[in-house]
Amino acid sequence: MLTGKVAVITGSAQGIGKTCAETFLKNGAKVCLSDVVVDRLQATYEEFKLRYGAENVHQIPCDVTDKTQVEGLCSSPLDPIYASSKFGVVGFTLSHALHADVVDSGVRMAVLCPTFVDTTMIDDDNMKYFIEKIGVIKKEKLAEVVLEMVKDETNNGKCMVVTPQFHYYKDDFPKVEDVFLSTKQS
Repeated sequence: MLTGKVAVITGSAQGIGKTCAETFLKNGAKVCLSDVVVDRLQATYEEFKLRYGAENVHQIPCDVTDKTQVEGLCSSPLDPIYASSKFGVVGFTLSHALHADVVDSGVRMAVLCPTFVDTTMIDDDNMKYFIEKIGVIKKEKLAEVVLEMVKDETNNGKCMVVTPQFHYYKDDFPKVEDVFLSTKQS
């Protein structure tokens, strides 16, 4: 259970973020929803407020690419605010997670690296080849993996790779072509 914990989840108006937010709420956490798509954010907030209680859900519209908006989301954002690539997110997490300011604050940082997830982001004909090779992760499965990461009190500065078949902590990364050649959908 996550009773007494607060999760700030960016991109939580829909898709993976929304599913993770609901999973956290179901497990007792209070959740601050945040997204750049304000109308969807409001709809998700209203839905969760009715289902889990107004005292457990908060919302803050935020574009994480805008430093001033991120500063409004949390009292002391770390620099760099937003990495320009997915590997930048991994580097950010690994380099900041053990920084004294973060450790002393009680905040833990981890990064999630899923393959394709069943959201509207994969509705692209150019992705079909890769999706056929790798497969698609259900949002609910991904949310459960995120919950597992959060419940693990030793998880700080770790990277969780998630595929449709399995998930694992990873600290080195294979070449992209090796992943495509070795991963098959069951």
